[in-house]
Amino acid sequence: MIKKPMMFGMIASLWSFGLILIWTQNPLLQGFLFILVTTLSIVTALTLNERYQKRETWHQEQLEYRLSKTQEAEEKTHEQLDTLVETLSSGFMLLDYEGVFTMANKAARDLLQKLTVKQETIQDLKASKPLYEAIYQSFIAEKPQRHQVRLGDLTYDIQTSPLFQAKLFMGLIVIMSDITQLKRAEQFQKQFTADVTHELKTPLSAILGSAELMLRHTHMTKSEHDEFLDTIFKEAKRLEKLIADLLIISKMDRIDYELKKTTVSMPDLIKECTETSQSWFANKGLAFTELSEAADLLIDKDKVRQVILNLLRNAAHYTDQGSVQLKGYIEGAFYRIDVSDTGIGIAKSEHENIFKRFYRVDEARSRDSGGSGLGLSIIKNVVLKHQGKIEVTSERAQGSTFSVWFPLPAPSHR
Repeated sequence: MIKKPMMFGMIASLWSFGLILIWTQNPLLQGFLFILVTTLSIVTALTLNERYQKRETWHQEQLEYRLSKTQEAEEKTHEQLDTLVETLSSGFMLLDYEGVFTMANKAARDLLQKLTVKQETIQDLKASKPLYEAIYQSFIAEKPQRHQVRLGDLTYDIQTSPLFQAKLFMGLIVIMSDITQLKRAEQFQKQFTADVTHELKTPLSAILGSAELMLRHTHMTKSEHDEFLDTIFKEAKRLEKLIADLLIISKMDRIDYELKKTTVSMPDLIKECTETSQSWFANKGLAFTELSEAADLLIDKDKVRQVILNLLRNAAHYTDQGSVQLKGYIEGAFYRIDVSDTGIGIAKSEHENIFKRFYRVDEARSRDSGGSGLGLSIIKNVVLKHQGKIEVTSERAQGSTFSVWFPLPAPSHR
C-alpha cells in the first residue's frame, strides 16, 4: 500500500522540474529536464500501478479468504443440521410449496416404508388416510396444526408448521412423534384409577352399611351387634392394607425412587422370614421346610423381606393341605429363591395376569384374607428394581412354585 507522504513528494518533484523546464532558456538543460521529468513520470506511474495492483491483490485475497471461511461455516452448519435431523427419534419431513418431499429423515422414512407409502409428493400420503389428512389440512390452510393419529398399532403426535418468505408460502415442516407408550401409560393410569376406586368402594360400602344398620336397629342382640362390629373391623383392616399397598406402589413408581441397599446375609434374612411365618402354616396344619445356601447380596433388606413374606403368605393362604417349601440357592450369577406349595394352583392361561394390579386368581378367597390384590405386583416391582426376574410354575390343582432371582455382587478384582 502507497504511503501518502511518498506520493505527495514524487508529485511535488515533478511539478518542480516542470516549472524549471518552463523558466530555463538553455536547450540542453531543457532537454535534460524533459528526459528527467518523463523518466520520473514513468517511474512514478509504474510505482503507483505496482502498489495499486498489490493493494487489489491483497483485497482480493482477503475477500476470497473470508468467503471461503463463510462457505466452510455454512457447510459445517448444514452438515450438523443434516446429522441432527437424521438422528432425531421423531420423524421429520420437509415439503416445498408444490407438495414435493425435499427432505425426510430416517425415522420418517422407516414409518412411511412401514405404511407402504411413497415419499415423492403429498398425494402419495393418500395411501395412509389419517396421515394424509393431518398434513394436507395444514398444507392447504397454510397454518400450523397438531393432530394425534393412529397409524397401524402405533399412535403419533403430528405437528405441522408452514414456511414463509416475504409472506409467500414456501413449504411445510412436518414432525411426527411416537407417543404410543405415553398413550398406553395414560390408558393404564385411567384403568388403575378405576380399579382403585372400585377396590376402595367395596370395603367402604360394607363399613357404611354395617354402621347404618347398627344405628337404625338399637335393640339388636349382642351376637348381631358383634357380627356387625366384626364386619366393620375386618373391612377397615382391609382398607388399611389396601391404602398401605397403594402407598408402596406410588413410591416405587416414582422416577427418583432409590433402593436402600446394604450387604445382607441371605440365610439370616430367610430365617427371619420363616420365623415370622411359622404360625401361618401351623394354624392350617401345613408342613413347612426351609433350606438356604450361604450368600451375601447387595439388596434393600426391607423390600426383599417383603417379597419373601408375601410369597410365604400366599403359599399358606392358597394351600389347604400338604406342605410349603422355601429354597434359597446360587444359580449362575443370581441367588434364586423358590417358594413351592401343594395348594390350589394357577391355570397356565392366568400366568401372565397374576402380576397385574388387583388381579386375583380366587376372588372370594383373596377377599376373605383381606388381600388387596396388589401383593404380586409389588413383588414384581421390587424384583425388577433389583435387576432380577420372577417366574411362576403352576397348574390348576397341582400346586405352585414362585421363583425370584436377585443378582449376586460382581466379583472384586485385586
